[in-house]
Amino acid sequence: MPVPDAELPPLEPGVIRSRFVMGQSVGDYTLDTCLAHGNVMEVWRAHRADDPQRRWVALKLSLKPETESHQLKRTARAREILARLSHPNIVRLFDAGIENEHAFFALEWIDGVTLRNYCQSKRLNLRERVTLFSQVVNAVQYAHSHLLVHGELRLTNILVTDEGVVKLIDFGLGIPADLSARANNESDNPAYASPERVRNE
Repeated sequence: MPVPDAELPPLEPGVIRSRFVMGQSVGDYTLDTCLAHGNVMEVWRAHRADDPQRRWVALKLSLKPETESHQLKRTARAREILARLSHPNIVRLFDAGIENEHAFFALEWIDGVTLRNYCQSKRLNLRERVTLFSQVVNAVQYAHSHLLVHGELRLTNILVTDEGVVKLIDFGLGIPADLSARANNESDNPAYASPERVRNE
């Protein structure tokens, strides 16, 4: 997972200030570079502290303490389902846990660019774009068959490697289908949420 195409934007009013810094340890991982931040999560490039080769992972960190019972249930359930996902177009989960009341997810490092930038840089025609997007559809169908709804499927959450392999990311915020939508709506981006999610159906 590379540094985003644009520099990180300044924090908007109301966005939680990060409690994480470069070199900090979270679980078995050491933080290196902040890649993205939002209202509820940050993504850092990190590596296992005991790995002499410093192989990178993408570490998703919750900015909100996991203190309420529904939040803990959501994190545990998401971790359980993510661990079962094995699909070539979905980023792999290596590890997850809660440290000092903050959830973290250690994910496969993807060296790629966003779907839009890939299509533009490769100057793909319509047929090539549809073929590429079929990988997205297959991944989403696979996740749905495992009762996991992505919840925020947008262009920045779809990366493509140099080899043309699509990787869906940000499943750390995936919502298990058997949990209440209302309890999880706080993580949704209304611009990308489905009508059913907006209506709490």
